[in-house]
Amino acid sequence: MSGAPLRHCVSGQAILIAQDKPPKADVLREALSNRGAEVVGPVSTVADGLAIVASGRPLDSAVLELDLSGECAYPLVAALLSRGVRVVLAAERGDMGMPKKYRRIPLLVEPYAPDTVVEELATTPPFATERMPSNLILDSLDTRDKSEIVRRGRHMTLPRGCTLGARHRERFSYFLAEGVASVRIVDSRRQSAEVAMIGCEGLCTLSRLMPQTQTWQTTMIVSGSAIAIDAKVLDELARGSPQLAARIEAETTRQALLLARSALTAARYSTRARVARWLLMLDDRVPGDELPVTHDQIAWMLGVRRASVSVVLRQLRGIKADRGHICITDRKELLRASTGCYDASDDIGNGVLKR
Repeated sequence: MSGAPLRHCVSGQAILIAQDKPPKADVLREALSNRGAEVVGPVSTVADGLAIVASGRPLDSAVLELDLSGECAYPLVAALLSRGVRVVLAAERGDMGMPKKYRRIPLLVEPYAPDTVVEELATTPPFATERMPSNLILDSLDTRDKSEIVRRGRHMTLPRGCTLGARHRERFSYFLAEGVASVRIVDSRRQSAEVAMIGCEGLCTLSRLMPQTQTWQTTMIVSGSAIAIDAKVLDELARGSPQLAARIEAETTRQALLLARSALTAARYSTRARVARWLLMLDDRVPGDELPVTHDQIAWMLGVRRASVSVVLRQLRGIKADRGHICITDRKELLRASTGCYDASDDIGNGVLKR
């Protein structure tokens, strides 16, 4: 490709550069600027890149190093693709186990020339994947508040079974973008039961409803990701934003209602109804109709015998229970089985999170 077409293909474009090595970032910035591009950045971390995306700043293309300051750039890739931005990736050592859904994205392995980057930008069409996982509370905020939370927080991958806050002395708040967390009360004998379930509609925090962290435990029951921010920083931001303060207060109230509903359900409803309610709540928060859950897990969450759960699952209509997962085949049947203990007005209800 000759110099003139190269200059023409990026002239006037807003191009984000995400590169954690300043000399390489400077070379790429100069090459793109000389061809008439508007360079955004460079940024050196995933969090800084996500903050730019969250700000709503128009972007046409992006050139991303896959390893940004020791963190894989895939969350930033997903954010950009969901907005139709052209993406070109770069790496020192190949694809770093690139997920299958991203393998159509151009990948440049070092060393590469700036002209090669421009050629890829010229020939790569916008390529959108599935909608980017996002948190409904963050999505409800104005651009300034959302951008500040993303900038001052950090993206975290949360595997199934991890306990939120267990590895940090600080108290973090987690805006879940995907996955499901279970909040359980634990007594001095280490007996426990679930009192709330939180997905991308909510905020997981150890400092509001549950000030004594040794009494409460929040565990991921479905793997996912989140924007984690120090709770003190979040409080500081809320003091400066009535909108954010109101959203946090509403979420605290919603979780208090969930806790009260769980107590009522445990005291007044059958195991059959409780299992049906739990499956409906999980179904609200998990994409698709397959729930990655076992009989043991349900029994542990509800504080009942595994044998009782197995009997209920065999009898329930509207589901198909296989090893390691349960498929919802008729949600209305589960609603009938819950006999009223699943209340959409207290939860997120009616599959509103099925996105």
